[in-house]
Amino acid sequence: MSYLTYNGKRVISNNKYVTGIGVDQIYLANFDNTDVTLSESAQSSILGDMKLNFKMYLDSDSGFDNQVLGLKGSNTDYFFMSMKDSSIYVATSSATGFSCASYPISPSMSQAILNCEIRKNPYAGGSQQYLPYYFMVNDVSLQQTTHLAIGLAGLLGSFSIGSGITSINNFGITFNNKMGGGTLWDIKITEVSTGNILNFWKGYGNTLEDWLDYEGSLDAVSIDSMGTRTVPGFVPS
Repeated sequence: MSYLTYNGKRVISNNKYVTGIGVDQIYLANFDNTDVTLSESAQSSILGDMKLNFKMYLDSDSGFDNQVLGLKGSNTDYFFMSMKDSSIYVATSSATGFSCASYPISPSMSQAILNCEIRKNPYAGGSQQYLPYYFMVNDVSLQQTTHLAIGLAGLLGSFSIGSGITSINNFGITFNNKMGGGTLWDIKITEVSTGNILNFWKGYGNTLEDWLDYEGSLDAVSIDSMGTRTVPGFVPS
């Protein structure tokens, strides 16, 4: 990671060093069948109206066989996401057995910065409350296909960025690799009604320091061996 300097000294804002931005100096984690394991010591409850925001960059629009993230709350709710071929699978609760929604990965989502938002849907009736209310990319809702109470899923035990749903048993779908073919950063969980940010991981690099939780206490505790990469147009938050 590079840092912003002034008169030869690092710039500090809010008691933290400010990352520096320059030509060919914009580095993010290079996920290549790798993940970042987070602390599980003080998980927040994400029951109710919560949203997950993150930025994502995909190198292509197809050929995926990857887990993406598995963020569990201190209850039965969570945000799980995986990719297969040219589809994204998202689950937000285990309360009725495994249910999920799938979304297409369009060509326009390849090699572009994707501002993603997944919102849970606690106000719906019946099984619909256990599916995402929406999945927006760059302020546009993706078309959703719902899969209600479809049986069992394999879930990786760790709380992480880069791993999560390993299989959907009743579909015969497996996600055989950890995150790859892209990268994630600026990952944030927010309580919608209050605007309170529960967790925020910037992820500007491949070290434990790069994956501190700026709002909560779920810092990275281990990281698979991975390099760094650039993303065109990246601007830090």
